[in-house]
Amino acid sequence: MFDKQKNRHQADMLDWYYGKVDQLMQTLDQLRWDRNRVLTKAQTWESRSKEVYQQIMNEAAVTHFGAASTGEQLKDALKREARRLREEADEFERQEKLKA
Repeated sequence: MFDKQKNRHQADMLDWYYGKVDQLMQTLDQLRWDRNRVLTKAQTWESRSKEVYQQIMNEAAVTHFGAASTGEQLKDALKREARRLREEADEFERQEKLKA
């Protein structure tokens, strides 16, 4: 396979992977909304377990925001690498045309 074709194929795969990461990020966002609804309902609890539950949910929030940040960084890196591969493939194509 020519280098330009290989690069374009890899860039397409990175775009596909970006889409999968984006879908997971949307699911993660939905979990945040679900967590907020549960916390709102937990405000009315009158039991000793309420404090422990809220602590667990706060730890989940920290984990959520860390995962969201990592996911956004991954999406950015995927886009940059796909762009770089396409630019490299275009350069290979330009060089081929100059040789012809």
